[in-house]
Amino acid sequence: AGFIQFDGHLLDNKLGIVTGLRYEQTKDNGEGLLTDPDAVWQRNSDGTYVDGNPNTSGTQRVRKPEAGTAGSLQELNLTSVERGYKANRTYDGYYPSLHLTYNVTRDFLVRVAYAKTFGRPDYVNIIPATTINSDDDDPINNPGTLTTRNTGLKPWTAQNYEASVEYYPKAGGLISVGAFTKNLSDFWETRGGTVDAALASQLGLDERYIGWGVSTTVNGGDAKIEGVEFNLVRPLDFLPGWGRYFTVKLNGTKLHLTGEKATDFRGFIEETGNFNIGFN
Repeated sequence: AGFIQFDGHLLDNKLGIVTGLRYEQTKDNGEGLLTDPDAVWQRNSDGTYVDGNPNTSGTQRVRKPEAGTAGSLQELNLTSVERGYKANRTYDGYYPSLHLTYNVTRDFLVRVAYAKTFGRPDYVNIIPATTINSDDDDPINNPGTLTTRNTGLKPWTAQNYEASVEYYPKAGGLISVGAFTKNLSDFWETRGGTVDAALASQLGLDERYIGWGVSTTVNGGDAKIEGVEFNLVRPLDFLPGWGRYFTVKLNGTKLHLTGEKATDFRGFIEETGNFNIGFN
């Protein structure tokens, strides 16, 4: 990462400016478990199972000699390949920001700000893992399903706008009220469907899985977070004796989430607040 920054003052030093541009590049290299419970069965060249008894109805699958017996270590070596799934991912971006502070009076400030930010995928999405479930009845027309982590998942980005007013009483402390909006793009969603060439490339899957069913996480639609917040810091210096050494701090935030992918915000808390009494 690297950045350039400028800060200065205008309008007889009443307006403070901090602005800049940040460049950040992320490189992920992951190795994870490849799980294929059907790797123990022999297959024909077209991908169908070898039928051990063509004279009976259905497919009588035949185990590979190296698969051993069910539940054996030989079977485990085929069905669970340690570090059998490798993935590499690189992404980058430019993130500008602008912060303005205007001193209306010595004790009263107005702030406005803009910043572009991003959120990386969790570590669990860097380490690849795929579970393969083949279809026993119609392996040609309905080969099976994959449950896979999307190591090609991109970060979401947000355009952030904020405005606030702050008042510093002469007796000390702080009173502030603010509002903000965050416009999020490419947020994550869980999606099921069929693997096509584009999705196979994004997920790093072999072309033989095109046409399989899949469940994974992808970059989806947009969302917006709007909120208001307040902050109060008040020394209790009007109290007699040792009471004047107490300070009360109170703050709260209320959020509102909209957008087609709103349900993807796990653990989303709409209202938060904190109350603190300190003695100094």
